[in-house]
Amino acid sequence: MKMSMVESKSMAFAAVAATLAFTSLVAFSAIGNDFIQQRPPNLSSTVELNADGKKHNTHGRTRGRSAHGRSRKRDSGESSPTAAPTIGSNSRKHHEDVESSPSAAPTKDSKSKKHQRGVESSPTVAPTTAPGRKGDHHKNSPTVLPTTGVEGAGFRAGVSDGNASTLTVKLWDALHDLSDADKMGFGHQYDNYYGQFFHKPTALNQSDVYNSTGDYPLIFGYDLQAMLNGEDYLSHIMWAANQGAIIEFSWLANNPLSNGDDHECMVDDEQSLGLNPLDEILPGGAAHETWLGWLRDLASFFHKMKLGDGQEYPFLLRLFHENNEDWYWWGSTCSRNHDFKLAWEMTWKYLVEEMDVHNALFVFSPSKPSSAHFEGRYPGDQYVDIVAFDRYAVVDTYVDYMKQDCSKVVDFAISHGKIPAIGVNGYL
Repeated sequence: MKMSMVESKSMAFAAVAATLAFTSLVAFSAIGNDFIQQRPPNLSSTVELNADGKKHNTHGRTRGRSAHGRSRKRDSGESSPTAAPTIGSNSRKHHEDVESSPSAAPTKDSKSKKHQRGVESSPTVAPTTAPGRKGDHHKNSPTVLPTTGVEGAGFRAGVSDGNASTLTVKLWDALHDLSDADKMGFGHQYDNYYGQFFHKPTALNQSDVYNSTGDYPLIFGYDLQAMLNGEDYLSHIMWAANQGAIIEFSWLANNPLSNGDDHECMVDDEQSLGLNPLDEILPGGAAHETWLGWLRDLASFFHKMKLGDGQEYPFLLRLFHENNEDWYWWGSTCSRNHDFKLAWEMTWKYLVEEMDVHNALFVFSPSKPSSAHFEGRYPGDQYVDIVAFDRYAVVDTYVDYMKQDCSKVVDFAISHGKIPAIGVNGYL
């Protein structure tokens, strides 16, 4: 099975294109960007929509795993900056990659604060998990896109948000169309914001990928916690958007109970009184209002992502990534499957139905799906648009694990009518 990908590396790696041990350059799902009406041909792997409504390849998309698009003259234009809400960069430390078996989640009542404990699910019959990933300085997000033809049995095309904007639907359609293509897109986290020799450049076209290859990536990834902490990268995002790039967000969210970092679980902390952060962001929980406040800040930011004609630019939101492992407060050690699904549903509904965010495609991205059970934490077809996965492994096992993960996720995504993708991946 073929698999195209979309992914964004978390703020973590910060961007240094060739210096990080585990890929700072990430394979993103190559998607023809026909979702933007007027697209300057500045990025590789683009597809243009002619006046007759037919798609045209304006630049040949790279085949296989090639990371290079055609070399073209650099566009030196600076876009006019736009004010962004507060948020700042988060530090990243990595934990051991321990295989876990999350429990299956029962049906839920999204209004009650306390929920029944999920039924333990049987462990996966997959190969041994990849060795622990250490030194993952700043790792995170992104998303992979379509894999092979998703038009098969059980496929139900459509965006989870019934009121999604026209551009958002076009983005989904473009990703879906790519699912049968023997091509791959290319992406990079913080490509024009954080590099080997720059940080927050005033020249919005700075790029380690461009410096290395003579071309820009198709997908530009950013982490939302950085924005909430004070980083102002909206002008950089909109520069990329105006070139027709795909924008992807991860969210290494702080612990909403303690405001500690994303690795602070607290469940076993004597000072936490046994409070579970994920459970406490649900209605009636101690961190519910804090979480909603953060979502309001994010929604305000998303609404500022506007093109010159006033249309809000679509993006991929890789929410609660690697949720079936134990290193994040939303992971399998710190939360039950049932609570995880309720938290995802609540977050989706608040952003979409309460805050009118209609330019998002939601990405469910567990870790190493062929080695660690993830199905029990799937939020439900009505709250997911893309099913992706993350995988890190040593060189000797990387290829085999990636094949197994792709097979697992493609089958799962197609059976649920979703676009399969690859999120973060790299060597340990």
